[in-house]
Amino acid sequence: MTTERRLADGIVAALATLHIPFEPQEVQLVRPARPEHGDWSTNVALVVAKSAGRAPRDIANDLSATLLAASIDDVVAVEVAGPGFVNFKLAKSWLHHALVEVVEAGTEGYATPGLGGGERVQIEFVSANPTGPLHVGNGWLGSYGDALGRVMSRCGWDVKREFYVNDTGGQIRLLGESLLARRRGEVVPEEGYQGEYVTQLAQE
Repeated sequence: MTTERRLADGIVAALATLHIPFEPQEVQLVRPARPEHGDWSTNVALVVAKSAGRAPRDIANDLSATLLAASIDDVVAVEVAGPGFVNFKLAKSWLHHALVEVVEAGTEGYATPGLGGGERVQIEFVSANPTGPLHVGNGWLGSYGDALGRVMSRCGWDVKREFYVNDTGGQIRLLGESLLARRRGEVVPEEGYQGEYVTQLAQE
């Protein structure tokens, strides 16, 4: 079980112990942007305050005390901050536990959340245009689109990838006419492609 999962389960148990009404989706953990705020943080006290009819910070204080008493593995401090955030500080031992989880799950089992639930998605990227030279952006978008597809597949989506090349339409027709004219040594149509790029293509 991951450290995040242990913390989430601890929060759920603490809310139940304190008889505070909540919905499962209201229990969320985030990584604080500033290290001094701890390793994990939850705003659940702020979220449930209205339904509980209590001040968020009062709920946070009760949660903090209950969570500390529960002695969750690797948790060395539970602190209340601001209007009702609950911050967790972890012992370095959590890194060892995380490593064990990685090794036990293996390449195919670790970090494979089923967020997509098998839903089919199609990722379309690059759309390279033959009417102009490829550039760094085309290469970047190619790698970006492929990486996005891999991440989504890992997370449970049924991913189809489409690497588009723009090879139809009026501009492509003009490009073809321009190339043929250059190859035959004729004048390129006024509305056609006049640049050095077309000359190079015609010579290949």
